[in-house]
Amino acid sequence: MEITALLRNANKLVDSINPKDPLPLSCVSQDRINELATATCLRTSKNYIKEAHEDYQEATHKTIVWIEAFLRNPHGLETDDEVKEVAAQVQQWVVGALSPPAFFAPKSVFDINSASDATSLKAAKWRLMAVAGLRLLSHLHHLVPGLLERSSPDLDLVTCLASFTDERDLWTRSEALEAAEALLNRYLSRFTADDRNALTKLLIGLLQTRVRPHFAKSKSNAITDQGRKSAYPQSSAVDASEAEVEIKPWKFREVYIVTVFRWILLNLTESTIQAQWPLVISPLLSLLDDEATESKIKGCELLGIFLKAAPSSLLQRTGLGEIFQDSLMPCLSYLPTLTPEEESVRLLSSVYPTLITLIRRRYATATRDGDKQRIKALDKILRVGILNGYAHAVENVTIATLLVSQVTALVNQLGIASAKHLKHLIPLLSDTLSAPFGLAHPPLLKASALALQAIILNDWPRIAYYRGDILRGITACWCGMQDDGRTSKEFEDIRVVLKQGVGLLKAALDADVASIQEIEGLLGSDTRLGGLGVVE
Repeated sequence: MEITALLRNANKLVDSINPKDPLPLSCVSQDRINELATATCLRTSKNYIKEAHEDYQEATHKTIVWIEAFLRNPHGLETDDEVKEVAAQVQQWVVGALSPPAFFAPKSVFDINSASDATSLKAAKWRLMAVAGLRLLSHLHHLVPGLLERSSPDLDLVTCLASFTDERDLWTRSEALEAAEALLNRYLSRFTADDRNALTKLLIGLLQTRVRPHFAKSKSNAITDQGRKSAYPQSSAVDASEAEVEIKPWKFREVYIVTVFRWILLNLTESTIQAQWPLVISPLLSLLDDEATESKIKGCELLGIFLKAAPSSLLQRTGLGEIFQDSLMPCLSYLPTLTPEEESVRLLSSVYPTLITLIRRRYATATRDGDKQRIKALDKILRVGILNGYAHAVENVTIATLLVSQVTALVNQLGIASAKHLKHLIPLLSDTLSAPFGLAHPPLLKASALALQAIILNDWPRIAYYRGDILRGITACWCGMQDDGRTSKEFEDIRVVLKQGVGLLKAALDADVASIQEIEGLLGSDTRLGGLGVVE
């Protein structure tokens, strides 16, 4: 079968791609593939990759398609020196071709010449090309076992593969994620427990040569060049300018570098962070301090990954804990209607857990002063984030549910120190449970009931004073469900939580006989409340 005929078939395949159709697997049938030896195909491909590399991306796509089709089921391949050399050239060419282009990045308002968005047919074809390219790389590594060891470490190859490790990215399909992770696992399997230094050098090399140059011009003024807290921080310049595309290539051009950075963080060890933390801090702060909500969301996620491996002593010694906290706190005010609801939900869902983790890690050492600072920081989150946020966005049930769900986590962290907030929290939760239209949004009711449980468990010495408000919310919610006849699993779960709340309240008041009798009298005063005092 002639190569020109194969190219014609590949051209037809690529030209006929529809983003809504299933992924095309091959440009020719397996019977036709067996007509040409794979070795011949590989040698011939050398004449096409140079031409296609400088041509329009569809030419690259078509070349990748027909080479991948033959390598899927090799026939007549002998891995002599010439084939190995060609395989290395094909790998290098494919790696260069699979760098996600700028049209997947957001468009700068100042860049009138920026590429089209990622919803176009062009972008859909590129995603399919990436799948074919990654499969081609996989075939090469199976056919030429020594290819992975030819150049160690291969920063270009690892950067390419790491770019496809997050399926949420616009350029990554699930098939690409699967192929990239398989190749990375195979590549990293070379670094045994006795050769961890090689993996560390690879990660440091990626940070130094791939990540740091992209964030160099957008470094935060809150840190020094060495990555420590600046003693005299200067106000940041306004980022919105015609030069922002050059200042933030990680945002407007090579957007994939954030995914590469995420993959690096997932593989860093505590000892590596201890020695190389300045390489990590600047990119994290650039993301957190960026004006775009999407960047802040990614920054929160990456900071959470970093905190899992970073030693708590590092946050204290360098002053980074305070810097990160100062960057995260303003995110608590990103509420509707100034912030779109979908963006607000995603950001708040990420920033609250990250803030709580940061404070727990920052004040991990059990000292009296450290405990005071920890409680002060958590108090501020609850006051500024939860109470102020709820007052601002109470009519948005999605935001209200999210904020109430965070009350449980914060109260559990504060313990008895949360008692100072009971005068605000208990009326808020009881009003939510007893709201006339509360049944229209069951998740909010369940979150409120769980928050009351956390309050009773942590603040039981002070709970007797608030027993009336607590019972008001629980009984009103219970009666509302009984009157409405709601029996779905969602409402049955709420009933279980309400019963547990009454049980906890009784346990907290166990020594107060009069209060227990008061509760029993209330539960017996209305037939609808018959099952509320029975904990299953």
